[in-house]
Amino acid sequence: MQFSEWAFRRLYDYVSYKAEVRWVQVEQVNPKNTSRQCSSCGFTHENRPSQYKFCCQPASRKTAQTTTPQRTSTIDSFATIFWAMETHP
Repeated sequence: MQFSEWAFRRLYDYVSYKAEVRWVQVEQVNPKNTSRQCSSCGFTHENRPSQYKFCCQPASRKTAQTTTPQRTSTIDSFATIFWAMETHP
């Protein structure tokens, strides 16, 4: 196991433990294609021109990569956990 894998696993274990104490559900999201998939229609573009922007060819939409559903759900999950930790000590 590499150090980065260990660090993410450790973070997940810690967040899961804290969430369980406060009855908050934690869900792991598969990171595959998160930077190459349209957040609206799910189209996957294998060779996108920019690392930071995604252009959905079928829908002709350009979005920032932080708007993908997987990243959004991860951020929302962390926000929920930290909100629960602050409001229910």
